[in-house]
Amino acid sequence: MRVAVVERSPEVREAIAQVLRGRARVVEAAALAELLRLEEPAEVVVADFAACVGACRAEVEALRRRWPGVQLVVATPGDEGEYAAAAAALAADGWVPKPRLGLLLPQVLARLGKRLATAR
Repeated sequence: MRVAVVERSPEVREAIAQVLRGRARVVEAAALAELLRLEEPAEVVVADFAACVGACRAEVEALRRRWPGVQLVVATPGDEGEYAAAAAALAADGWVPKPRLGLLLPQVLARLGKRLATAR
């Protein structure tokens, strides 16, 4: 599975990529606009919450048009219900609070991997 990590902070982006290494082929980008310039599609995009809302919302829509089967996982600053609602409003396929990302992201990817396998 090819997973793209979209996060402004290089340190946080690397930490997320480290969680994924050995489980997926990892591509890193600082913004969705940068990711959209890549030729090879990602099957799953793990994107920072800030990269998906406000003015960046159009880039989420462009991502889905360019790679229609992409699964979007939003990494949120916390695990309050408002973040779940915001992820749902983005039509995200999953969301993971950053404080528990190392624990929860592998589980979310396993679930999405099964979904992708059955969709083929």
